[in-house]
Amino acid sequence: MLSLEQCSKKKFLVFGLGISGDATLSQLKKNNANVECWDDNKKLREKFKNKYRVSKNW
Repeated sequence: MLSLEQCSKKKFLVFGLGISGDATLSQLKKNNANVECWDDNKKLREKFKNKYRVSKNW
């Protein structure tokens, strides 16, 4: 996997919780980034709300 050490402690917002969005969030979290995410699909937001911070208040 990628090492994203330069992302540590920085803030990121990921739009879209599909396959690519999930992979991006996973890698950012593994590297201690502060991440928030959003998807227009309510079912995907519900699926991810316990795993990541899902917020529309960016």
